[in-house]
Amino acid sequence: MIILKREKSFVDRFRKYTIYINDNVYGKIKNNASIEINLPSGKYEMFLMIDWCRSRTLTINVEEGQDIILECYSCRKGRNFFKTAFASILQSNDYIVLQFKH
Repeated sequence: MIILKREKSFVDRFRKYTIYINDNVYGKIKNNASIEINLPSGKYEMFLMIDWCRSRTLTINVEEGQDIILECYSCRKGRNFFKTAFASILQSNDYIVLQFKH
């Protein structure tokens, strides 16, 4: 099972991130939420999107009975509108951080 946790953040607080697994839409995750994704054993490619911005693709190997915990959040912290707008235009492929939780 994959457990995806989204941090509470001022940036994108009213917006949901769309979850893609193997290029197919799986669902959405809202601010300060978590979602459990049950998948059969195998190798998966996962990324998140909001409008034209996205995360990098994460390769995940799911094994029977294994829990994989991931976290996601916007690369922009704080309330500076101009920095957020800049990041969404020039860093659109790294706007959302998606990573294994340690």
